[in-house]
Amino acid sequence: MEVPRGGPTGGDDELAGQWASRHDAESGRCAALLDICTTMPAGVLERLLGISPAAADRWAAGAAYAAEVAHRSDG
Repeated sequence: MEVPRGGPTGGDDELAGQWASRHDAESGRCAALLDICTTMPAGVLERLLGISPAAADRWAAGAAYAAEVAHRSDG
C-alpha cells in the first residue's frame, strides 16, 4: 500500500510507521546531498549528479547559504 507523500492518513499505526520510516530516509538523503553540495565544487556536482551547470551553481550556492545560516544558529 502506497503512503501519501503528505503523511499518513487515518489512524493506522502501521501506515504511520511506514511514513515515518520513509520520512527519516528522505531526510538522510537530503542531508547527504546538502553535505556533498557544501564540500564539492559545482563542476564536480554537475558531473557526479548529472545536472546542468546552472543547476549545479544554484545547488552549491544554496548549500553554502544553508551552511552559513546553520553556523550562525549554532552560536
